[in-house]
Amino acid sequence: MENEKLIYKFKKNYLEDVCIMMGDYNGKSLIDIRSFINDGKSEMKPTRKGISIRADLISELRKGIEEAEREHNK
Repeated sequence: MENEKLIYKFKKNYLEDVCIMMGDYNGKSLIDIRSFINDGKSEMKPTRKGISIRADLISELRKGIEEAEREHNK
């Protein structure tokens, strides 16, 4: 991904962070949500755990997350 920009980051557990990034790939804007793990040398490395979606689908992603939150709060 080119022009990668970190948008948000939070701790998943003591070893992993979840990073939300935006960037371009083949001329398309993408949102990447990926797990990063501490490599033991105080550097965070991306894992294969994550998804990349077109930025124009962010409202659909938001709807899904909001639905999951409603289900969780029942």
